[in-house]
Formats: sequence, C-alpha cells, structure tokens
Amino acid sequence: MSTSSTSGRMRRFAALVRKESYQAMRDPSTTLIAFVLPLILLFLFGYGVSLDVTRTRVGLVMEETTPLTQALAASFQASRYFSVTTRQDRRFFEEDLVNGRIRGILVIPANFTTDYAAGRRPQIQVIVDGSEPNTANFVQNYAQGTIANWERQRQTLMAEEPSAITVEQRFWFNPELTSRYFLVPGSIAIVMTLVGTLLTSLVVAREWERGTMEAMMATPVTAIELLIGKIFPYFVLGLAAMTLCVLLAVFLFGVPFRGSVLALYALSATFLVPALGQGLLISAATKNQFLASQLALISAFLPAFLLSGFLFEINSMPVVIQWITYIVPRAIPDPQPADRLPCRRHLADVPACDGRHAPDRRRFLRAGRPQHAQEDRMMWWTRLRALIVKELLAVLRDPKGRAILIGPPILQLLVFSYAATLEVRNVDVMILNRDSGHWGQELVERIEGSPTFRRIDIAANPDQVRQAIDNQAVIAAIEISPDFSRNIEAGTAVDLQIILDGRRSNASQIVSGYLTQIAAGLAAETPAGKRAAARAVSTIPRNWFNPNLIYQWFMVPNLIASIALLIGLIVTALSIARERELGTFDQLMVSPLRVHEILIGKLVPPMMIGLFHITAYILAALFIFELPLRGSLFLLYGSALFYLASVVGIGLFISALSMTQQQAILGAFLFMVPAMLLSGFATPIENMPDWLQPVTLVNPLRYFLIVVKGVFLKDISLAEVVNQTIPLLMIAIVTLSAAAWLFRRRLE
Repeated sequence: MSTSSTSGRMRRFAALVRKESYQAMRDPSTTLIAFVLPLILLFLFGYGVSLDVTRTRVGLVMEETTPLTQALAASFQASRYFSVTTRQDRRFFEEDLVNGRIRGILVIPANFTTDYAAGRRPQIQVIVDGSEPNTANFVQNYAQGTIANWERQRQTLMAEEPSAITVEQRFWFNPELTSRYFLVPGSIAIVMTLVGTLLTSLVVAREWERGTMEAMMATPVTAIELLIGKIFPYFVLGLAAMTLCVLLAVFLFGVPFRGSVLALYALSATFLVPALGQGLLISAATKNQFLASQLALISAFLPAFLLSGFLFEINSMPVVIQWITYIVPRAIPDPQPADRLPCRRHLADVPACDGRHAPDRRRFLRAGRPQHAQEDRMMWWTRLRALIVKELLAVLRDPKGRAILIGPPILQLLVFSYAATLEVRNVDVMILNRDSGHWGQELVERIEGSPTFRRIDIAANPDQVRQAIDNQAVIAAIEISPDFSRNIEAGTAVDLQIILDGRRSNASQIVSGYLTQIAAGLAAETPAGKRAAARAVSTIPRNWFNPNLIYQWFMVPNLIASIALLIGLIVTALSIARERELGTFDQLMVSPLRVHEILIGKLVPPMMIGLFHITAYILAALFIFELPLRGSLFLLYGSALFYLASVVGIGLFISALSMTQQQAILGAFLFMVPAMLLSGFATPIENMPDWLQPVTLVNPLRYFLIVVKGVFLKDISLAEVVNQTIPLLMIAIVTLSAAAWLFRRRLE
C-alpha cells in the first residue's frame, strides 16, 4: 500500500512539474525573464553603471599666468580624472556648475606665484557641486592628489626636501580599481533575486485569476507536492540564468574567476530557494497579478539594489536600517478583486475576437455612437468621466490595493533615503605596527580617534592582515615600518603602506582618502613637515548647494522621481493588459468610447496618482528630511506633468503591446531598470562609455532628476527647466502616438 502511495505521489509530482515546465517554455515572457533580463542587467552593470570617476568635467580658473601656474595647470590637464576647460574668470563657469554641465571649479588665485615664492602657503580654491556628494568628494580628493603629485615632481626637479611621510597604496584583488570587477559579480546576485521572485510571484496569482486553481485543488495533489512542483522548474531556470551570467562575466567582461565552481553552485542553489519561496508566498497571498508584481518589485528589486551592500555600504547605514537588511518582507493577506467583479475569474474563458470579426466590431462601435455630431460633443465628457472614474475605482477601490500604492512607496522613501548613501562610515580597519617609537604610536592613536572608524584591530604579523582582508573582516590595513619613528626624527622620507580591499573599489578609495588625510596631518607636525609647511599648497574646499554634503539632500530628490516612475509605469502598463486578460477589453471595445477617449481615460488616473505621490514626497522632503526649497514649486509641478505624461505614455505603449499581465509587467520592468541605471541616479552619466551616453537621451528620468534637484537645491532658471522639459514633451508625444496607433490597430 505504501509503495503504491509513493508511486502515486511521484506520478503526480512528475505530472505537475511537466505541466509547469510546459507552461514556462510556452510562455515567451518566462524565457525573457530567465535569459533576456539577465543579459540586459549584466550589460548595464558591466557598461552603464561605473563607479570609476574618470574624465570628470571641471573648470580651471587661472587668475594669473606664470610658468609656475602653467605647470600646475598642465598637471590638472594631464590627469586622467579630469576633463579641464580653462578660463581666466570664474563667472564663466558658475552657470555651468548650477546647470550640472561641470562638477567643479578649480581656482588658482592671482597671488599664487608670489605667495609660493615668499613661503606664505599658497591656496587653491576647489568649488564643487554639492548636489552630487560622492562626485564632489572625488573631485576634492583627486584635486588634492594632483597637487600633491605636482609638488613631489617639483621637489625632485628642484632638489628640495621631500615630504616627511609618503603614502603607498596597494589595492588587493583589483589593482586597477575597475568597478566592473565589483559590479558584475554583485549584479549576478540581483539577477537571481529578480528571476526567482519575479517569476514565481505571478505563478499562483495567474492561476487564481484564470480560475484554474480551483481545478488544481480538486485533484489529489497535496499542498507540498503543489509547492515543490511550482518551484522546481523555476529553480532549474534560476540556475541556468546564473550559469549564463557567470559565463558572460568571465568571457565577455573579463572578470577573474579564482574560486570553486562547486561552491558557487552550492551557494547559488541555497540562495535561490528563499528567493523562489518569497515569490511564491507573494503569489499565494495576493491571488492578484497586479498586487503580486508590485510586492515583488518592492520586496525584491529595490531592496536587492539598495539594501544588500551592492552599491551602498551596509555599515554606513543607520543601525535600524542595518537590522532591516536582515529581515525578509512579509506578504499581505488575501485581497478582494480590485475591480469587485464577482465573476472575474471566469471572464478569461470568454474568447477574444480575432481579425476575422473586425468588420462586425466596427459596426458595433458605429451603432453605439450618437447619430448627431452635436449630441456627440455633449456626451464625450460624460463618457470620458465615466471611464476615468472606472479606472480609479479599479485601482483604488480595494483597500489592499490602496495600501500597496500608498504605504510601500512612502516607506521606501523613508527607508532608502537613509540607507542609500555612498558615504563611508563605521569602517573596520587593521593596523600592523612594527614601530615602537613615538610617531608610530601617534599615528595609531589618530586613527583610533577618528569618528570614521568603528573597530581597529591590531595585527601581530602579515598573515593576520592577509586573512582579515581575504575574509572581508576589514576594508583596509595600515602597515607601519620598524624604522618609521627613527626616519622621521632623522628628517628622512618614510613610506606608509596602506593595503585596501579592491573588491569594494568605491569604498576603498574613500577610506584611502581618509587615511591619507590622517597621515598628512601627522606629517605636518614632524620636523620635516614643519620646514616644508611654508611651501605646501593647500586647498580650500567649497561645497555649493549642499555645504555639508548631506546625502539625504541628494537621495531624496532622486527617490521622488524614481518611485513616481515605478508606480506610474506599473499602474499604466497593467491597465489594458489586465482588461484584455480578464475579458473586459471586449466590452470596452463595443462601448461608445472612441480611441482618443479611451487613451485619455487611461492616461488621467495614473497621472493623478503620480501627482499625489510627488506631492506626498515633496512634503516629506520639506518637513521630515528638511531639504531646502530654493526654486519654484510651479516650475517643479509643470515639469512633473510632462514627466508623468511621458511615463504614462511609455506604460500605455507597453500595455497596448502586451497580451497578458505578465508580459506587461515584464515590459515595464525591462524599461524601468535601464531607466534607473542610465539616469544618473546611481552613477553620473559622464562616467558611462561615450557610445552609451546617447541612449540616455530617450530616458525621461534623466531630465526630471535634473529638474527636481535643481528646484530643491539650486534654484535653476526657467530656461533650464524648459530645456529639460522639452525632451519630456517629445517623449510623451511619441509614446502616446505609438500607443494610439497600436490601440487603433487592435480595434480594427
């Protein structure tokens, strides 16, 4: 009896796995999510997102022209980190800095040569765009590094006394600090999260909406068999997607592979199971593809992108946010149908009309229209208003749907504003102090007294340093040589070695800057440093628009535009696809509504929801995060209307192109992820390859980000707002026209 029961279970399980596999293979959207989406993401993270700050556009103001200042200017122009434009008056660059066309202004004052010759410590002013704090820090650090290199070269040529302490940096695992080696492996984990969660989040919900889940429950299949049968095919797809990503990372992007293949697959399989389980939990709890897709994006993509340590250091986040990174978000309870249609699960059984019935469809449309033009003009507003009310009710009538559209976006703004920071704090470092003198101990005490460092480990030998960096227990190690104090007292140059973890290229460069500043402060107090202090060139940093380089001032405006894009795109992309899949699209086609009326009726509700979100975010930015509002709200809302129109136009185009909700969700996601990565949100556009930068010109998020940050922080002019709004208008016209053309073809 037990053998027969086991055999029956195996047959049921095999049949269920076969059924899910056939369904996955026959659905092109599944193939796109499993294989095309990873290709796009790896391509974007490999080429589009770059933490390598190279060729940053800066303006160089030379208020005097002498051989000394020309030599210093030549050092800036030769640096691989700067793209320099030279003028003699800083007023030429001020408007460019406000409008974001340059990232900084370097000012060599008129008395530079005189002060240098007289030993009065000449100064160079470094003015940076504080609305981009990470780039501002890099501009300041690279400017100081360029000046330091120029001084060392001059000391060598003039046979002057060298600096007391020379910092020697060694970046392990990634000597050239290529951010691709860091971003591409990290993106594989994000791809697996998305593939697992996004695929399975729609599996059960789709069956509930189509009415096939009741038939499934009437079979002898148990809950465990159903659960495993649903997961197994997508588990295989997830591993296949991971294999594809690894092959591309190694052979296309040249990422070194130094570990064990078996360990990689074991960890990937372990990682994939909870991701699949999360998606299946969302799908079973919501029983609604719209809500399931929203929760999947909220609980998978954004946390994986912002809260995983992929781009932003977890140690730098507030403690409460660090706790959140260990919590798996819960799914919401079973909602009621969003449209309140009691027979909605059976509407999918109504066959859709095909092209052979097009003449009858047009006859029905003509029959439903008013016979007189005057009456038609009087009734168009009644029809349009009814459609707008219907669309709003379909989205907002369900309490759970309202909770998904209102609660999580506000929560994302609050959480991600504090979590997403490129500032590096609470750093763990290690010190190998082989010196028993005063200066070595003084350096250790200064590092321990810095608020940047959380834990200072003392190593006894180089093996402990190697093990700590290999295991990522620390990000940097400082090695103090045995003759450190003796050489300083003797007035000879001494090297200080700093070993950094190149796998975290962005954070390691910032930590290197912190440690170099501490070493420079110590060097200034040494006998040789005091003698050289009069000749040393100092920099005066000035942070425009964000004097304290507060990252919330950068992140909150970005999130205002990004979350509005996410909500508006998903709501719009599912509007027509949901009606087509549930069978109500045929009812809409035989109504008296015309094509432009349907498009306007589909356009207005998402724009109203988007304006509500933008208003809520603006209030939160002003009263919770205390951002300054230096520009005009009228300009911000005017640009927001065109931004939302372009987003909704893209969503309607995707919706008109899709036959099912899953295809619409995939289409929205395939646009949304590149839009966020290629907008200047994660990294500046000028860091991207030259051949990729023109692609960003069709991205509406790129333009609205400039407007939002400009209105909040810079008080940008009306002309600049118009310059950024015109592309939004053009995108809206093109996408809405394309959606109308597709929709008209569906009708005919």
